[in-house]
Amino acid sequence: MERRSPTSMRLNRMGRTCVRAVGGAALAMLLAWPAAHAQTQGGSRASEDLRQMRAALLEIRVRCHGRRWEDSADLLLRIKRTFSRTTPALLTRLSPDDVSHFSYALATLEDGLIARDLEQVEQGMQLSHSSVAQMQGRFPGEVDEELDDLQRACSDAVQATARGDFQEVQYHLEDLAAGRHRLDTAGMAYARESWVHFGLAAETLARAARSHNLPATQAAAQAVDRDLRDIRDRILNR
Repeated sequence: MERRSPTSMRLNRMGRTCVRAVGGAALAMLLAWPAAHAQTQGGSRASEDLRQMRAALLEIRVRCHGRRWEDSADLLLRIKRTFSRTTPALLTRLSPDDVSHFSYALATLEDGLIARDLEQVEQGMQLSHSSVAQMQGRFPGEVDEELDDLQRACSDAVQATARGDFQEVQYHLEDLAAGRHRLDTAGMAYARESWVHFGLAAETLARAARSHNLPATQAAAQAVDRDLRDIRDRILNR
């Protein structure tokens, strides 16, 4: 039997307690949380926290594939602490079931880390990434931040395609699709023609990346980038 390291044991003791208790604890915290404060301050903080959690999940995957298990465990603990802190704000727009779903996803990821099982890590990653994307849909950030996220997702998809990591490509394409959904209303209001063209370009990028066609992926990414820059310019000059 493989001997567990102190970090993994700490993850097992502290992490499970944090994740599996957060659903009930969050409800109790919400009762004491002033509603006005949760709406005005919690929304913007939740948006930033969710953005950081999404980035941390992708980094955990990179570290696990590099067999950096201890570093991954520490990063997962950071995600859990952030999630616990953000839960009262999340519950202003999410149901306890939504929060419990993310808790379960993190527990699945944790089990994969403890077992050092890449297949289970990938399963937990897929569940967690999907759950964060769903929560982000309820807490969109500032328009400029969302545009930054879209451009980053586009660039990361191209880089993952070049590496041949098509599971990671899928994560970035999901981020691109979720970001498009959050910006649909705002984008159409600011730059209808550019926004429609961006939507077509983003779909072309997704098809090219999924077909493992690097030249077509790069060309589509350039078109996406041009459209996003045009939308940003129109917003700044509105």
